[in-house]
Amino acid sequence: MDIIAETGVEGCDAWLSLLDDEIMEDVSEHIAHHVKQVPPDTTVRITDSTLYNSIVLLPLVPFQWIEVDVRHQPLDMDKFSRVMKGHKCTKLFLWHYYKHPLPGTPLSDSILQSVDTRYLLQFKGHLSADAMKFLPTSLRRLYLGVSSNEHARSLLPALTSNRQALPNLEYLFIHVPLEAIEPQVLTQPLPDAGSHRSGGVVLTLSGVKGSQVEKAWRIAAALQNRRGYFGIRFPDCKMDIKDWSQLIEHLAEAKVRTGDGKIVAPDISITEEGWKFLMGLANRKLECDFDTVPEDMLWKGLWPEEDD
Repeated sequence: MDIIAETGVEGCDAWLSLLDDEIMEDVSEHIAHHVKQVPPDTTVRITDSTLYNSIVLLPLVPFQWIEVDVRHQPLDMDKFSRVMKGHKCTKLFLWHYYKHPLPGTPLSDSILQSVDTRYLLQFKGHLSADAMKFLPTSLRRLYLGVSSNEHARSLLPALTSNRQALPNLEYLFIHVPLEAIEPQVLTQPLPDAGSHRSGGVVLTLSGVKGSQVEKAWRIAAALQNRRGYFGIRFPDCKMDIKDWSQLIEHLAEAKVRTGDGKIVAPDISITEEGWKFLMGLANRKLECDFDTVPEDMLWKGLWPEEDD
């Protein structure tokens, strides 16, 4: 370890990036000795590949600036929560909880509560209504998954009532798996986010099939915020051109607005000719664009600053 340190490797993030294998306790203490000699002015990025070693190393070093971007569910939630204590987290992305918020999926409440939220700028996960009060005033981007009718009944009103406690919120991303929610339980709209010049609300409706077009547009209409959506995304959907046309027509009839945003679909089942037709239809009916992108882009982000 001393030889590696002499090559210029310093800082917790550099060590975590270098180590491929799981580190043993005596090795972690040796690494921590070198980390303690480096001012904590860099950011430690915790990903799936560095998660285990982060759990071992972070309790041994002085406070660090931390960004968490974990795609899979951490195997030991208690350990993961404990290592966050004493560190300053600016980004907490728990992708598994956001993408798969189905009934029975663990909530990410305990992880959020373990973080020093005073510095938190971005959060992605699956929260209960009670956990909304733990979101800090510093928050700029909030990504939440809705897992069931019961969850929607409690979470969405809590999101609205706590909106004033999030004065810096620029973007609100809501993921609704179509199979999990019925439109009739959505009795109030989402709150606005951002300003008239920037930011907004993005709705993600996943798993839409051609036979569920009516359900999809009714959910979009019920949740629409006062200023209208910044965009609507449809990952994991199975629809043909006729289905997309019906969806656009019904969204327009329901007065669903996307402003300067767009409707975005997977590119796997839409030809260039079909895309041109749907783009023209969306322009006329909704005054917005219709775009197609690879499936993973519907989750990763559609503009450069997203998910930074």
